[in-house]
Amino acid sequence: MDRQDEDNEDNTVCRIPEGSLAPFSLFLYHRDPPGYALELLPAARGAVEEVFTQRHQTGSENDWFTVAGLVTRTEAPDIFEKLGSVEFGGSSRFEFANYGFDYAVGEFDPTFAVTAGEEDLGDLIRLGVLLHNLYHDHARLAELIQSDPDAFEDEWF
Repeated sequence: MDRQDEDNEDNTVCRIPEGSLAPFSLFLYHRDPPGYALELLPAARGAVEEVFTQRHQTGSENDWFTVAGLVTRTEAPDIFEKLGSVEFGGSSRFEFANYGFDYAVGEFDPTFAVTAGEEDLGDLIRLGVLLHNLYHDHARLAELIQSDPDAFEDEWF
């Protein structure tokens, strides 16, 4: 079953199969020009935090940025070439952004997000599928983290 954002005035939002990227979500965040975001909320990161902590990482949004870089470097080099970071002045086609405030706790609680324009929507969905698969395969996620622990210390994205 397809899902469509009913709040969108002209109903031009990206349609994706319900739950196909869960717990990641993909949505139109900017209308003109169209901009899309793939995000993983902080609460969802907790389910795999142990995979990271057992390998001396935190499972933070920055660790997920590194995971995205590692998985695309090996499995989707065409996407890897598009990665960048808003935080570090990136001007690439995909940009990592972290934002968020947990109003219940009253603290900043960063959300992992990757943004892209309409021309790269297909590749953003592919990235979502790669990350979704890693999220649900703890052994594979652990193997990827262990494959290059130094990557988590560098700001290479």
